[in-house]
Amino acid sequence: MMAALGVKSMRHYKPLFAGAIAAMVLGVTLIGVTATILSSAWSLSSSTAGAAVTLGGHTYHRDASDMQGITTVLALSAVVSGFMTIMVVAGTFAFSIALRRRDLGLLRLVGASGMQIRCMVLGEAVAVAVPTAAIGCVIAAVVTPPTVHALNRRGLSPVPLPERAAVGPLLFAYGAGLLLAVLAALVASQRAARVRPVEALRDAALDANIMTRGRCAVGVLTLAAGITMMSTAPGAGAANVTPLVIFGTFALTISAITLGPVYLPWLTRLFGLPGHLPAGLAGRLAVAVVTTSRRRTSSLVAPMLSITAVVGIMLGVMMTSDATGRADRLARSQGQVVVEPADGTGLDEETLRRVATAPGVRAVSAPAPLKVAFATASGEGGPGRPPGSGVATAAALDLPALAAVQRITAVEGRISALTGDQIAIRQGYVDLFGVHAGDRLRLGFFDGRTVTATVATVLHGDTSMPWVMISPALAGDQAAAPAHAIVRLDGSSGDLATTAQITRAAGPDTVRVVPISHWRQSDASVQDRLQHVVVFILAGPASIFALIAVAGTLVMAFSGRRREIAGLVLLGVSTGAIRRMVALEALLVTITGIGLAGLFVGLGLTGYHTALKGDFLATAIQVPWLELGGLAGGCLIVSTVTSVASVGRTLRRPAIALVGLRE
Repeated sequence: MMAALGVKSMRHYKPLFAGAIAAMVLGVTLIGVTATILSSAWSLSSSTAGAAVTLGGHTYHRDASDMQGITTVLALSAVVSGFMTIMVVAGTFAFSIALRRRDLGLLRLVGASGMQIRCMVLGEAVAVAVPTAAIGCVIAAVVTPPTVHALNRRGLSPVPLPERAAVGPLLFAYGAGLLLAVLAALVASQRAARVRPVEALRDAALDANIMTRGRCAVGVLTLAAGITMMSTAPGAGAANVTPLVIFGTFALTISAITLGPVYLPWLTRLFGLPGHLPAGLAGRLAVAVVTTSRRRTSSLVAPMLSITAVVGIMLGVMMTSDATGRADRLARSQGQVVVEPADGTGLDEETLRRVATAPGVRAVSAPAPLKVAFATASGEGGPGRPPGSGVATAAALDLPALAAVQRITAVEGRISALTGDQIAIRQGYVDLFGVHAGDRLRLGFFDGRTVTATVATVLHGDTSMPWVMISPALAGDQAAAPAHAIVRLDGSSGDLATTAQITRAAGPDTVRVVPISHWRQSDASVQDRLQHVVVFILAGPASIFALIAVAGTLVMAFSGRRREIAGLVLLGVSTGAIRRMVALEALLVTITGIGLAGLFVGLGLTGYHTALKGDFLATAIQVPWLELGGLAGGCLIVSTVTSVASVGRTLRRPAIALVGLRE
């Protein structure tokens, strides 16, 4: 019976559930699309086509599709979508319960138990979720093919993905939508069950008992955790700083949201002081409303703060990491020019010999890429693989030549020519698998050979350095032709003259010689295009969720402010002043939420940048100004338009009729 009452309640209070309906449709749509693409990516990654080698009782395939990049991005997008769905739906139900405390108190007064109230709230959630999840699945089926087509065109996936929807992932999305709605309602139903019968006699219960003991405990604990992680991050080093910064920002954000009713009144008053007097009566009213309506202000600040902080720190870390990698590669480079094949097929041995013997050339390094299977005695393996094993992209090269064109450091061992079964590895191998100089590493080549190689040296260099480096003799015919050669000039004839000599020696129709700065910039442009796709996948849907939450909360808030607006009209406040008041409220709340998010993102990126300085010759901090500015502008526009439109609908009714209207 109470579940049926919940369905009727949802129909009666439609404005209160508008945000939950929109969030559910969007969440199920995104989950359906990402689940379909992930299903296709996982099936392609398990492909067994191409050459294979057996190592340690496991068979490795050279041409198995490496879908880790796209699956990681899509999995993060699905997690963000699910998290934001729960947050928006739970926030909608919690705020609607706060607005209906007197109605719930009446139900308790006539004998409804706490469990029955919870059943009613769950009934409302099911009434919202069943049709909206179905609509989301239908939309997902329609938008999946063009979405996959766009991903294939952008090159985010190493192999083309099938451009079609699948029934299984859509059914999963439908079930996930129902589950997320129920979970969100369970959080809100606990508050509803605690409403007492005396609430029916209260005239204004919206801001009563906001800071419960549980909320205070969560706020204090997350604040302590965030401060601890942020203070530890600068000295954690590049290998360990990322989770500290990201989760530290998350913890501070959660703390700011839960403790909002405590500090937001004086903080919004502080932000409102500069425009308090110039705005006149409307400004004074806006500051008074925002500072006294603590629950409503907290509910509006929460989505702005959370999404801006989450998107800001994730994009900031990614962009700072990329910018630091480019700066470090440029700082470590001792070569002046790069030689590339004119036809894009690769550089043969004769061409490389001519380049190396050209006048003015001091050193030439031309890594020849290949794939090898590896297995160690320690470390962690993937699903179905021995510990510390996998397929890695290696390079056959002359190690002293690499050291001549790039500043690298021998962390263990020394830099010398690799002979026999000797190999060199990047320092990251030590962190991942515990491999050190002198250890033995089993390698499998995809011509069927398996060797037990000795780690001669562990190197620290830039991020372009291969993970595994072997001699050309050990690689045999498995290495592909080098795609480029980095050339260090002796400087005696000048760069332009030497470049011309290299071109003549190798043949103008054979090679293309470009300055290394231009070559690095071209490579960075490709990475930037892929980065923009990743940013759109991660930040786009999450931003829409935040805007839905802001608009939904404002619609609910103004449905309970009719008598307040009517009272202002009866006191003689003009309709223009009331419209300016609600617009200034939107501006003040946006400044507060975005300002707090900017503070947390700034703290996180500062700690992240400081930690990187210990491992890189050159670092660069990059703030996602464009994305953060877009989020701030979107929140301001949505909050202002929704507020002005909502108060406009209220002002069209006679004020005397609104005073006696039931909220």
